[in-house]
Amino acid sequence: MYFTILKKDLKRKRTMAVIIFLFTVLAACFVASGINNAVTVMNGTDYFFEKAGVSDFVFVDAGDGKALREEMKKLSCVKGIRQDRVIMAQTSNIWKDEKNEKSEMLLIQSVYRDGLRYFDQNNERITSVKKGEIYLPQKMIDSFEVKYGDTVHLKQNGITKDLVLAGTLKDAVMGAPMMGGSRVLISKEDEKDFVKTSDLSVPQGSIFYIQTTDADAVTESSSEVPSIIQCLSGSTLRLAYIMSMIVAMSVLVISVCLILVAFVVLKYVITFSINEEFREIGVMKAIGITNRKIRSLFVVKYACIALAGSVLGFFASIPFGNLQIEAISKNMVLGNDGGIWLNIGGAVLVALLMVSLAYFSTAKVKKYTPLDAIRSGETGERYGKKTKMKLSRSRLGNAHFLAWNDVLSYPKRYITIMISFVLCSVFTFGLVLMADTMRSDKLVESFGTRGDVYLLPDSIREDNQNKIIEANAAGIACETDPYDDSAHEIRKKLKENGMPGRVSIELFYSYKVEINGKKKNAFFEKNPYVKMTDYKYEEGTAQEYADEIAITDKIRKEYGVDIGDKVVVEFTTGKKTCLITAVNSTMNQLGDCFLLHTDAPTRPEDVDMTMMYQVSFDDNPSPAVIDQRVEKLKEIFDSDNIMNATDYVVDCMKSADTMDAVTMLLLVITLLVVVLVAILMERSFIADEEGSIAVLRAIGFSERAVIRWHVCRFMIVAVISEVVAVVFTLPVTHLWTDPIWSMMGQTKVEYNFKPLSMFVIYPGIILGCTLAAALGTAVYTRRIKAADVVNIE
Repeated sequence: MYFTILKKDLKRKRTMAVIIFLFTVLAACFVASGINNAVTVMNGTDYFFEKAGVSDFVFVDAGDGKALREEMKKLSCVKGIRQDRVIMAQTSNIWKDEKNEKSEMLLIQSVYRDGLRYFDQNNERITSVKKGEIYLPQKMIDSFEVKYGDTVHLKQNGITKDLVLAGTLKDAVMGAPMMGGSRVLISKEDEKDFVKTSDLSVPQGSIFYIQTTDADAVTESSSEVPSIIQCLSGSTLRLAYIMSMIVAMSVLVISVCLILVAFVVLKYVITFSINEEFREIGVMKAIGITNRKIRSLFVVKYACIALAGSVLGFFASIPFGNLQIEAISKNMVLGNDGGIWLNIGGAVLVALLMVSLAYFSTAKVKKYTPLDAIRSGETGERYGKKTKMKLSRSRLGNAHFLAWNDVLSYPKRYITIMISFVLCSVFTFGLVLMADTMRSDKLVESFGTRGDVYLLPDSIREDNQNKIIEANAAGIACETDPYDDSAHEIRKKLKENGMPGRVSIELFYSYKVEINGKKKNAFFEKNPYVKMTDYKYEEGTAQEYADEIAITDKIRKEYGVDIGDKVVVEFTTGKKTCLITAVNSTMNQLGDCFLLHTDAPTRPEDVDMTMMYQVSFDDNPSPAVIDQRVEKLKEIFDSDNIMNATDYVVDCMKSADTMDAVTMLLLVITLLVVVLVAILMERSFIADEEGSIAVLRAIGFSERAVIRWHVCRFMIVAVISEVVAVVFTLPVTHLWTDPIWSMMGQTKVEYNFKPLSMFVIYPGIILGCTLAAALGTAVYTRRIKAADVVNIE
């Protein structure tokens, strides 16, 4: 009997059945992919690091590695030592068609059995590389616009090799977008050719991966090895993937948002469907069917829909989930131990929740009586006024009056639409805010002092490097400071071309530092050509003397030091006790960096890395003039590696394109949800209001007026929703992104709020899609004629 009644009911209520089925598919797709992505995202770097074999510490050793290995063997807490031998070069040594001007560390190596584990674009482990082939990280592939099978040129030690791109290299240590360097994999044969030309038997340089139970002991012991140029803990390496994790967390937020939308709408549609069947419920009670039997009939009906929808949603969740994390999976090996079973669990969860929703929604069955079938579901007359709106006093047209009156009279009916629109819009606008900030100069002071133009011409970079390499090789100091010489040369050319200005550069050094009796190698930042007051500080006062220093909030928390404390820095020229006077914010070295006074006793030979030279023009030009000067400077220095502050931030962040891609993905998903909600809710309204529509047609309302009435209601709710979303965008974005920025060393972020984007473009796109969906669905009211009044049940 159940299935006979169910079959007839589904056929008779086909529209509502389809609506519930579609939202079940939507919910199952969102929940199944959301759960899988949530687990994948939360375990993202941990899963990748475990697969790759990244240990507790990673050391970059410029020597042969013997000294560090000996130091580590002395420690009983060290449980494992793995080593990759590398050729240290510059990223300018590799290019496709045009010379590459990027000056970052490049590690060239073959695959070592006891080294790190590497993966290709299919997440398959790379165990060897064929002669004449090369694997490049995704960031380098994007920079060169190179495809698999194309040829790239690699130059080292005086020889150049033409190598074919075999695939993408997923490198857990150097592959993060924010890492200031890259690694490429070549064959053992090609590696030997490069090594032979340097008169060495093995590559000069090593990357060590240390597994330990005592981090402090390893840190202090490694500080005794002079050839160590960088020490990275596992936690710091994880922070290098912070921008990828921002994208991943955005995907997670999207999933949660879509799950909430699906269940909010699903709850409404099921409740609405049951309320609509008052006549059937009354008749069944009149012939003696009990409440339990009636409720079980509804539960069976929705269980069948839930089962079919969940199965289809499960299959849809697999490609949908992959689409969501595609942007970040290019750099990382993402996965989880649950695999497809998490998708299955999510789909089953939707089915169970839907049956539960149906069961609890049928509680109203107890309130219905056989008389409700006669009274058309009404239990009595309404004497109170629904709203203060009166048609006689309204200046609105009939259709607009009815629309406003409906929204104000039945707010609970439209709250579902508002919740759906606000949830989707507020996170879409939040990602737009993030993407706009990453493509603005708001973050430029996170990488040093503010400048108008940033440049690092190839000739100047090579000149600096050659002078320092020659001095270090000879074991002597440079006759003159190459950075002073370069700054003077740039200033001279600027003045000759009518663009005088101050030239400076952020320099980074690696020195031992003693904090509370513990030693470690640390990074220090210094710009000898600016005032200390040019930096931004969160607390304290700028350094006034050479023995004063500033720390970041990350260093303060990690080492337990604060303003007023002292640290001992072992400069090459001798030890110096430095007083902490301020806390500053910086994303350089992910916030693990001390800021030195301009007169601190550093040497140019000690410089480990630099930022670009920055120019602050004397005449304070406008952004348009700065852009013109950028183009002029490119001609003067014959270099494309010259940019304004905005482009400089994009170059430093290295994640703007990924954020743009995720923003567009979320916008598309938001529009899809908006369209589905508008269509399905409007179909529900039409089904519920057939009698009202027929009466309006009978008293003279035209088809156009009825359509205008229905569309206007949706637009009123949509506009209110978008206004609410815009208002809450900034506080909500601060809530979920500020902790992430803080992890990167930036405690306060000024977001780039573009009124045109936030108030016009994106809300306009959403409202436009809402209008199109509501209008297209409202046309269905044309089938209801005045004569249908007598046919309304």
